[in-house]
Amino acid sequence: WLIDAKGYRAIDPQPVRALGLPSSYSQFDKLSWEGRPTVYMGLGSELPEEESIRMVMNPGAVPRIFLLATHEAFHFYGQEGWPLGVGSRAEHYPSRIAPRQYRHHLIRSLHAAIQGEPLALGKARYWYDRWNAAFPDEVRNIEPFDIMEGTADYIEVLAERLAVGDPAEPRAWSAAVTSRFPTASTLSIDGESYALGALAIYLLDRQTDDEWKNIVRGATPVSRLLASVAAVVDEPDTAMNDRIAQDINEKNLALETTVGKVISQLKHPDTVRLLVPMAFVRGAIVMEGLYQSQGLAEDVYYRFSAQYSPTVGRIAFDLATVGVLTSKACGEEDAFVVVPLPVEVF
Repeated sequence: WLIDAKGYRAIDPQPVRALGLPSSYSQFDKLSWEGRPTVYMGLGSELPEEESIRMVMNPGAVPRIFLLATHEAFHFYGQEGWPLGVGSRAEHYPSRIAPRQYRHHLIRSLHAAIQGEPLALGKARYWYDRWNAAFPDEVRNIEPFDIMEGTADYIEVLAERLAVGDPAEPRAWSAAVTSRFPTASTLSIDGESYALGALAIYLLDRQTDDEWKNIVRGATPVSRLLASVAAVVDEPDTAMNDRIAQDINEKNLALETTVGKVISQLKHPDTVRLLVPMAFVRGAIVMEGLYQSQGLAEDVYYRFSAQYSPTVGRIAFDLATVGVLTSKACGEEDAFVVVPLPVEVF
């Protein structure tokens, strides 16, 4: 199927198959079709069970794959040329509790601001300032992703609201963001970037139509929203803080045998690194977590899945825990998946 602004139509599948693109559900790629910028989306042989149930229960729901296509199209084409800095969306390992609590309070305050609570933006500024002061390393690392993923998620939510006919209704917008991240205490630093952007830009767009240029130049949506807002001291939500602390403690314990083990091997002096160039990735990469550790050059991807098409053969990672490194090991600078192996294996 070919979908554009004029509608949709069936097309001959053979030229598409000839491109060698992955056909699994939600796999995507950037390409040119009939001379026009295009996003390819794999449909698979059937819908995932969760999506199938969602569409049966709510026939008017917008298909997830349409929203993913919109999100990735904005990355490919809408953000082209943006001067995004170098950062990392990796979470510190072991995961720290306080920064997640501060950012979740910030998200909660933005939801309240959308609902019209008078002091909500001041409270948001309070939590934003606390996070900035206490964790400047995280602020610096996540900034490009608060811009990149935050703006893309805003466009995704906007596309969904336009599709169902209520783009500006505050409660519907807040609910649409919440539906992507239903449990605040499970949100990672990376997931926070999506929610913060979708909420902050919604509020910004109702104040002025002039802030997008500042975001495109490298300011985060939240920093622009709160730039002229005075902080209002807020009382912490102790129940939410307790949930976050419990979740993170349990997660750290569970990751000791996967992420912890890979980090230990990467830091071990007798380690052989097998490098797989990310340039060979075809379609989407999927992971459940992204971590960094002090003194380690690599980030660590947890439950990482991807398909690779090198010059010869195929490579697949399925729910693996691996390192990822940007390096000139093969001549030109590139990103590599790093599989650490004990030297005795060889």
